[in-house]
Amino acid sequence: MNKKIVVCNERKNSGFYFTMFMILILGYIYFVIYALFFLLITTLYLRRFLSQRNRVSQSTTILKSISRIKFSEELFGAISDENECIICMTAFQQTDTITKLNCSGNHFYHTACIENWIKQGSNQCPMCREPIHGDVQLGDRPAQANDIAP
Repeated sequence: MNKKIVVCNERKNSGFYFTMFMILILGYIYFVIYALFFLLITTLYLRRFLSQRNRVSQSTTILKSISRIKFSEELFGAISDENECIICMTAFQQTDTITKLNCSGNHFYHTACIENWIKQGSNQCPMCREPIHGDVQLGDRPAQANDIAP
């Protein structure tokens, strides 16, 4: 009986060694795949974060450059349907703070409406699509009127 154990121990089992080697290689391959996947996800998240931070910074530059004034009938005329914010479609009131853009149409908007418009990623006048601030490039697409909640 002892002789059978010695014979079994002396045999070389190349299939077993090959299988263990393949499992080891497969483990390394899975490790590399998981590491690459993790790096890809981390890179995409970081890129998105930096892009968002850059857009917020540029939005802040635009917001600092626009003027804000209190609505008055002397400056804007009597309150009527023509004196309304085109973003929220609400007529200006005596208590409203108005922002005048420096575009060729000299368009006026509620300050909160145009600030939300800019924060959504648009550097264009909602009416004439001229740049609000010529030195700043915001986003890839202009904001749409239905993107902004009043």
